[in-house]
Amino acid sequence: MLGRTVNDPAGIEGPAGTAEGLGLLAVETVLSADKRLEAVRGQTSDGIPFSGYEMHMGRDKWSRLRAAVSPRLADGSPRRRKCRPTAK
Repeated sequence: MLGRTVNDPAGIEGPAGTAEGLGLLAVETVLSADKRLEAVRGQTSDGIPFSGYEMHMGRDKWSRLRAAVSPRLADGSPRRRKCRPTAK
């Protein structure tokens, strides 16, 4: 979802097709039947704890332009991380 496109050629999540992503990463994702779900915990830069799930379901194809992979602000400066992982 953070990349350029999400492709679902087999119709795993609905009708087969391609959807536009948010374009924050120079990557195209192709969904596959293999699914990995992992519980994660973290803490925001303000010290607020959070928990959730990371779901991986497919393969990513990265652009050759590696510099475009890192999210950047409108002025071109790198986006700072707002959270950090904590020990499980």
